[in-house]
Amino acid sequence: MAQYFSKLWFIIPLAVYLLVNTYVYLHGWWALPSDNAVRIVYAAVFWVCSLSFFIGIAANKFISWRVGAVFSNIGGYWILLFCFFLIACLFADLLRLVQHFADYYPAFVKNNYPLVKQIYFGIVLLGCAGCIIKGHYNFDHTQVVTLNLETAKRQSSLDSLKIAAVSDIHLGNVVRKERLQRYVAQINALQPDIILIAGDIIDHSLGVVRTQHLEDVLPLL
Repeated sequence: MAQYFSKLWFIIPLAVYLLVNTYVYLHGWWALPSDNAVRIVYAAVFWVCSLSFFIGIAANKFISWRVGAVFSNIGGYWILLFCFFLIACLFADLLRLVQHFADYYPAFVKNNYPLVKQIYFGIVLLGCAGCIIKGHYNFDHTQVVTLNLETAKRQSSLDSLKIAAVSDIHLGNVVRKERLQRYVAQINALQPDIILIAGDIIDHSLGVVRTQHLEDVLPLL
């Protein structure tokens, strides 16, 4: 019985995820020109991206962590894009709902509705691409935030105590050995007295961490 419910709790979120992805997929399909080649490419790219996270997990177990890393990276970016796409679809449906009752669309929109949908599709893509580029830049350029805290209670002879705190490292396919070594060097450069490491330390696969021997890098802190 316990195994049955454990599988059920996995199936239900997966089913919801696929249904919401289908909702987004159909909106993109309807916005694109009726050219079969364009829609075939769109369908292939969409479903490969939407399933990449699960493909990456399977690849880690049965193929190679390097293959899994590729799909995990795609899947990670897709989750972010998917949130933007979902908001754009809901907003478009809200506009259509209001139009149904208020009939406020200007003549240009009514007369060129297929073109307007394609323009909206393009604007959403460009906006999402900009957000992803900005997000990747921030991820690749880790910043140190300094907080100076004072306390009236002194129970030691120390005048100051420097603490370095890090969290959400997510070691695995995305944060691999080279990036972890950069993190370690950046932390050590601060010369902290204490290092606090909060979760999540590992992403979703301990096997990937062991394969890359990331445990050899952490003790260098």
